[in-house]
Order: sequence, then structure tokens, then C-alpha cells
Amino acid sequence: MPTVLQAPYPHLNVTCVLPNAKFNDSQASNSTVAVLRSMTGATFSYVKSSAASTRSLPLVLSRMKALELKEFIRVFYRAQWKVTLHDGTNWLCRLLSNPFSATGESRAVGWPGNEAMAVTLELSAEPFDA
Repeated sequence: MPTVLQAPYPHLNVTCVLPNAKFNDSQASNSTVAVLRSMTGATFSYVKSSAASTRSLPLVLSRMKALELKEFIRVFYRAQWKVTLHDGTNWLCRLLSNPFSATGESRAVGWPGNEAMAVTLELSAEPFDA
């Protein structure tokens, strides 16, 4: 199943279909821990939990697909996206990192544009039941 980006949420009218992430995707929690010390020397810790997580999607795309993704990001970089990952899970996301940084990975004869591009999307994501 491919990775599907749809925007703007909730009125989804543009879809960008991408291949699976190179090494699947990574996920990190957005929870934080604050350690405070009182004047008497006692230590207190507070955990601020969040349903949100940071997802990283390393992709290898053809040059034409990378240009399509670049245009999608240019138009919707501030909007909320609905992202469906390769495992069928749905996420409401916002872009975190540089809106678009792609590097030429290698020549890819037979691919549109004859070049493979490496793109990494970093998203702040919350689970979403569609």
C-alpha cells in the first residue's frame, strides 16, 4: 500500500500518492519530562504527555514525483494533512522540517526524469480514525 498525502484537512481536495518510505517510517513521542527542584532539596518530575508524535518518512522518488511533492508542499505547507501510511494507519499531520530539501541519489534509467531523489518528510502527527 502506498503512502497517501491529502490536503487541506478537513476539505480534502488534493491527493499526492507516494511510494513506501525507504526503511518504513520512524516515530518519536512528543511527550516531555520536566524535573523541578524545590528550595528544600526535594525533586519533583512532571510528565506532559501528548498523543502527537514526530514521524519521519525517508523517501526515494523519481525526479518527476519529487517535483510533484515539491509543488504539493509549496501549496499546503501550512495546512493540516491527512496521511495514510503503508500499514493503513491514518494520521493528521503538519510539516515540521524544511519544506522541501531533496538530494539527487543516483541515476535511475527508466524512471521519469532518469534520476532518483532522496526526500525526508518530518511530520508532527496525531492518530486519526477515518
